[in-house]
Amino acid sequence: ARINGFHGLEDTLCVYPRTSRFNHACAPNAEYGMRQGNIMRVRAIRSIAEGEEVCICYLGENVLLSKAVRQRVLQDRYYFLCACSLCAMEADELAARACLSCGVRIPPGCQTPCVRCGAEASGEIGIEPKDEEALEIQGA
Repeated sequence: ARINGFHGLEDTLCVYPRTSRFNHACAPNAEYGMRQGNIMRVRAIRSIAEGEEVCICYLGENVLLSKAVRQRVLQDRYYFLCACSLCAMEADELAARACLSCGVRIPPGCQTPCVRCGAEASGEIGIEPKDEEALEIQGA
């Protein structure tokens, strides 16, 4: 049940017949959340084409980890190597993108000011190579 289970609000393990069937993608098109009473809601986070599979991310809050760490976590917890479109890319689109002012992780392609310190994307947000090393240690 752990593989197809979700952690509930009261640190319980819940299995939902429909949502337990969603496959994983590191850059999903849907997300899930829990409400009081461990009621699960799933919603689209981008447009989903007709016939496209609806996928959620199994990594929870750890979506901005490097490809190597994501692969290791998914293999250790869910017993598969991810082959989603993000993992299939040659360049690691999520690794080491951080605000150069405060270090908070920045989603790829984000052009809005940093949510923590307000730094503008124009010049103060960029790649910080040391950040991936720190994440690999924390994400283990």
